[in-house]
Amino acid sequence: MGSPGVELPDDDATVAGRVTLAEVLALRTLFLNFHFRQTKGPMTEAEMRGLIEQADAVKGERARERIETARKQAGVPAQKPEAEETEAEEG
Repeated sequence: MGSPGVELPDDDATVAGRVTLAEVLALRTLFLNFHFRQTKGPMTEAEMRGLIEQADAVKGERARERIETARKQAGVPAQKPEAEETEAEEG
C-alpha cells in the first residue's frame, strides 16, 4: 500500500496540512537565509523584509511539491489543483 512512515491527511485536514507545511518550509527558508546573511554583518530592515518576501513567495509551491512526492511514494493518485476543481464544479 503506502511507504512506511508516510501518512497522508484526510480530506478534511488537507488544507490545514498544506498551510502548516508551507509555513514550516517558509520558516526553514527564512532561518537558513537569515543565518547565512548574518555572517556578513548586521542586516537592514529592507534586507530582512526581502528575505521574508522571498520565503513567502515560494512556500506554497514547495508545499505542493512535497505533498505530491509523498502521494507518489504512498501510491496515491495525484489530485487536480484546487483552482481546476473549482472551475469544473462551476462549469
